[in-house]
Amino acid sequence: RDPYFTLSLFDELLHIPLLFVGNSISPGIIKKQSRHVDILPTLLNLINIKNHEKIDGQDLISKIDKKSIQYLHTMPYQKQSNSDMIGIRTDKYKYFRFARNLDENVHLYDLENDPFENTNIAKGNEKLISEFETKISEIEKNEVSNDDELSEEEIEYELKKMGYVWEIIMKNPNIIFFLIDGLRADQIYGENKTSVTPNIDSLRKKGLYFTNAFSSVDGTISSLRTIFHSNFPIKTGSRTKLTLEKNNLFDVLKENGYKINGLVPDLKGFSEYTNKFENKEKTYPYWEYMEKMEEFYRNTSASITDVMINFLEKKEEKPWFYYFHLMTLHPLKEYFASYKNEKNLLSQAIK
Repeated sequence: RDPYFTLSLFDELLHIPLLFVGNSISPGIIKKQSRHVDILPTLLNLINIKNHEKIDGQDLISKIDKKSIQYLHTMPYQKQSNSDMIGIRTDKYKYFRFARNLDENVHLYDLENDPFENTNIAKGNEKLISEFETKISEIEKNEVSNDDELSEEEIEYELKKMGYVWEIIMKNPNIIFFLIDGLRADQIYGENKTSVTPNIDSLRKKGLYFTNAFSSVDGTISSLRTIFHSNFPIKTGSRTKLTLEKNNLFDVLKENGYKINGLVPDLKGFSEYTNKFENKEKTYPYWEYMEKMEEFYRNTSASITDVMINFLEKKEEKPWFYYFHLMTLHPLKEYFASYKNEKNLLSQAIK
């Protein structure tokens, strides 16, 4: 409903695919609300690494029955904008407003009865809005804390109640982390699925898929900071630069014996990421393909695949983590915003 690059907190922009696949992960579908900030603690729990730093995320497995609150914040591309927005999302409601004015551009939606957020019910629901404002204040003051972790026995019991059988993954398994920049949930799953995605479909059937996963923010830079630090965007510092602070996922894994590898676009903003990677080929071309969209997505997809296959054939002995940032859809969506007749090219790239 909004033009490309418009600040927005509607689900159509924030709803993301989230999938965990592994030999010891039982396939299934989880419908509870999950968030970017939950990825780090969930991954660390799966590989039996304890993290005692204060974070906003919660392990999606051990706290599978616990309802979560999603703090939302738009991401201005230069400096804080007058149209910058903040809000709260729960399983039942979505609330957001202008960040600088509590009473301006106020939105409230009943997600159970209005999942596409067409009817603003803010008027007449001032009490509910007041409750959400209290939650926003608590998060911004860092007053929200997570409960203590459950034991492995309690985790298994909770999962069995829901019909899942969960095996504890072996110590230090190798990890591939795929982040597909610009891929929305509706493009790969659901009754109204909009794209053909045979490879993702195959993986999804083998893993645990979270149907209600949401980003905290509407842009790449702040989204990455919430993923790799497990903190809401209000706490992650700069929203215009990719930086890594203390207790980021790469450092935690390295401290626990992992070799850190990665492949990202050759953008200056990723310099702090590439400094963490121990492999030789850390980037792939991005800018040189501008205005050559079909050549870009085909060559980039092929080169990323080749890097992964070559790495796997080496059979590294040390436990490893490999981060792949797939940027192929991002410029295509910008291009599609300007040239509507290129929609088929975007569909091909998603496939």
